Amino acid sequence: MTARAISTTILLSCLAAAPAAAPAQSDRPKLVITEIMYDPTSAESEDKQTEWVEIQNVGDAPINLQGYLLTSGTKADPHAVRQKYVFRDVTIAPHAYLVVGIGSATGYASYELPPFGVCCDEARYAWFTNSGDSVALRDAKKNVIDEVVYTGESPWPVSRNGGSIQFVCPAGEDPQAANDQGKNWVASGVSNSSEFKGHGRGTPGSAPEATTAQVATTQPTRK
Repeated sequence: MTARAISTTILLSCLAAAPAAAPAQSDRPKLVITEIMYDPTSAESEDKQTEWVEIQNVGDAPINLQGYLLTSGTKADPHAVRQKYVFRDVTIAPHAYLVVGIGSATGYASYELPPFGVCCDEARYAWFTNSGDSVALRDAKKNVIDEVVYTGESPWPVSRNGGSIQFVCPAGEDPQAANDQGKNWVASGVSNSSEFKGHGRGTPGSAPEATTAQVATTQPTRK
């Protein structure tokens, strides 16, 4: 084998072994995590989970999520894939929201919440730790499309009494970048959300009713 052939073989082997590159910012589907209910007041147990996440398609074209993943991390590594759900055939229309329940549909039925588009059917574990955790939306190759790593401390809003946290994008900013920052999130309270008896406050499936941050006077219950 000639030196040129050997070099070509080595190059091809390296290319084959290299991991797939994450999609460039301009190539990412225009999906943004916009609301997280990580501490509902509704009772949770090994057979009932009632956390949820809201995702918005901020683009002008419908996006089918089949094969995409919703994941949570760990305290030591928030970017890890600790728990995951693989989406089936579900499409988000342009500018529409999709609410993803971590538990099963029956677990949310008594709280008169708006319809959820997807339920992960988690039967044992709450995914999101109250003091800080992550939620990510990934493509079928596990490349991150959008990820939020939140904490229970300033500049992140402190959720209390079962309030979700909601993303409010500053005018002119890229929402997939802006939702990385705690200052762009508000806690759900009486002035900006609806109340769901026995479960908590939030605006699942829609934008915040107002953007005024709710200042917490107590820390959330730790999990």
